[in-house]
Amino acid sequence: MMIVASSTRLVQDIKRQLKGKVEISDLGEIHWLLGFEIQRDRDAHTLSLSQKSYIDSVVKWYGLEDAKPLSTPMDPSARLSKSHSPNTPQEYADMRDVPYREATGSLTYAAIGSRPDIAYATTAVSRFNENPGRVHWEAVKRII
Repeated sequence: MMIVASSTRLVQDIKRQLKGKVEISDLGEIHWLLGFEIQRDRDAHTLSLSQKSYIDSVVKWYGLEDAKPLSTPMDPSARLSKSHSPNTPQEYADMRDVPYREATGSLTYAAIGSRPDIAYATTAVSRFNENPGRVHWEAVKRII
């Protein structure tokens, strides 16, 4: 649980009231929440959120640590369509063990949380979650 208030005194009051009702552990100032790193600069009155650790784990999970960074999440000349989806038993078998939905879900979480720059590309590849083909998978790996 995270407590946010306009003053430190209010936070202390809320903690005191909670302690009167239930047993709580005060872990101090927050640094991580749901995969987000939270950095606070009290002097500058700023909060910064980062999903670097989460994104690094996604890159590692899909074995793309050695991939070259690209300036755009999607190839501007790419035209993804249903025609790239599997049609033959061999094409279906080729894609059977590809974690396509998991990857698009991971990308969606990052896009919603801290990476709006990949939102369009993530939405475009997510349209093929039901029947992704090899071209779609390559597009997902490009985003990652």
